[in-house]
Amino acid sequence: MNPSNAMCRMFYGHLLNILSRPDEAIYQANQALKLDPQKPLILGLYGALMTHMGKPQSAIPYLKKALLIDSTHRFVIGCLSGAYREIGDDDNWFEYFKKITWYDDKVVASLDSVLQEHGYRAAVEMTIKIEEEAANERYIDISMVGYRYLKIHNYDKALDCYEKAYEIHQPNMTYISTNQYGYDQLKENPRYIALLKKMNLPLPGE
Repeated sequence: MNPSNAMCRMFYGHLLNILSRPDEAIYQANQALKLDPQKPLILGLYGALMTHMGKPQSAIPYLKKALLIDSTHRFVIGCLSGAYREIGDDDNWFEYFKKITWYDDKVVASLDSVLQEHGYRAAVEMTIKIEEEAANERYIDISMVGYRYLKIHNYDKALDCYEKAYEIHQPNMTYISTNQYGYDQLKENPRYIALLKKMNLPLPGE
């Protein structure tokens, strides 16, 4: 690793968090931030790390700062949407989600109505249906569909998605050992444990 390279340090921080070494992870991320404090991607990755560590509220100021520098940065917008989602701020989750989604305007308007009238769970169920139906026609991040099942407490369906994501080597799967997104709800599930073992990731409590 090049200690003078902010991106190297930031990605190393993400790796350390995946390996359940959070203190070292945050140290490396802080060093990266010192090296390049005005780069939107560095700020976005720092915010993502905070969310991965189960600290989405701490992520938000860094993500907002990044958007002040580049208001169109799609990665940062996605991270900010995710951070708001994790703290239960449905309105801000959707406000940023719709800026980067591939859904057309009609579907976005319909999803907005479902969210306002029936709440977050119903909106998530709608996104699951949309993406499962679209999977034969376009690339869909199946691990994120799994995350959505996790958020509505359908653990078997979530694990179906994670197992498929593992089979196709979906890169976001490396984060399932972190505190992001409530993976701790699966920590005693044999299928989840089996996935961690297959990927040589730390088991819960290690």
